Amino acid sequence: MHHHRGSLVHRALRDLSLRHGPLMFLKFCELPVVVASTPEAAKEVMKTYDAIFSTRPLSFGIKTVTKDDPGIVWAPYGDHWRQLRKICAMELLGARRVQSLRPAREAEALRLVRAVASSFSSTAAGAASPVVDLGRLVLATHWQNTISGNRY
Repeated sequence: MHHHRGSLVHRALRDLSLRHGPLMFLKFCELPVVVASTPEAAKEVMKTYDAIFSTRPLSFGIKTVTKDDPGIVWAPYGDHWRQLRKICAMELLGARRVQSLRPAREAEALRLVRAVASSFSSTAAGAASPVVDLGRLVLATHWQNTISGNRY
């Protein structure tokens, strides 16, 4: 890939797939990478060979940050990962837990609607309506709540 430094990576990968086919093995520095560039190739990798390709490589940074306990995000595929997934599904996504968080979700939705409405109400008469980036607004609200611990 170092030959394609000047171009956009996704276009460089497209060009390589046109030359070498929809399924390619590349090495990014020391990291082995499989590129599936068609829906059929992606389905083959993700459905047929999912157990082989499902484990993410742990970098030095991730090992340092997680103190060698990767948790569910970086855990290698296997019995431990399946057990963690089951616990998350039961404890975080179970019907009782989701129902208990309903008032918080409704309150956040109301805050978001009020924030959008205030953007429009502050616009002068006859002026163009403001563009509201909902993704940015939701993300900002989420991070504010996470950092301050005000809600949830």
